[in-house]
Amino acid sequence: MDAYAFKQQYNLYYTGIYGKQKEPTIEDWDKKINLITGAKTIDTALELFQVIEAIPPFQDVQSGFSYYWFKEGTYPSWEKCPDASVLEYKHEERDEFVKEHPDKWMDIKCKYEAKIVSLLMLWMGNSNEAFTTALKGIVIKIRRARITIQLWYEGSAEDVRETLKQALECKGMEIKDMSISDIKESSSRRGSRSSSRKDDRDNSRSRNESSDRNNRNHSKRRE
Repeated sequence: MDAYAFKQQYNLYYTGIYGKQKEPTIEDWDKKINLITGAKTIDTALELFQVIEAIPPFQDVQSGFSYYWFKEGTYPSWEKCPDASVLEYKHEERDEFVKEHPDKWMDIKCKYEAKIVSLLMLWMGNSNEAFTTALKGIVIKIRRARITIQLWYEGSAEDVRETLKQALECKGMEIKDMSISDIKESSSRRGSRSSSRKDDRDNSRSRNESSDRNNRNHSKRRE
């Protein structure tokens, strides 16, 4: 047996795009999410680092990209984990900061990526058995000016909170307690706002096009 073998197996999924890919229009979750470790689960520390080397790093992914590290047998969806509790940490900058200081934002991404690797090793390596047992999965969301880290777990929050706080070098008060229902409601509100903004843009575009047509018709009548 490999001396660095984990006691459990793990998988990595992702949603979103990276590089110069274009975002497909897919609403169905099972078609949107991609399993990276389909051929082989992550069973050892070596395999973990091989997967990390193969996947797109934080600085290469586009806004909306998410990583889902989950135990084998646990599927990262709200429906499959309805009773899971969630600890959430966010690092967010102003849009202006990201636009004006892209290099600094890249540095922030790189620092969090290193912290995530440490967190994965703490979880998979079983150095903290209570943490390894309680945790079902880790979700990392990369957005335009925000990095969100969610720990999905069962059991006591204290088995998870302290390890997360130490790994991310953050204060306990910065970690938010949530449920899957809370996340669904929050996502639904964001989706509604996004849809509303899109409708506003479409309506504005339609009004502009209508105004342009009217102006052209008026000009023709004068001619």
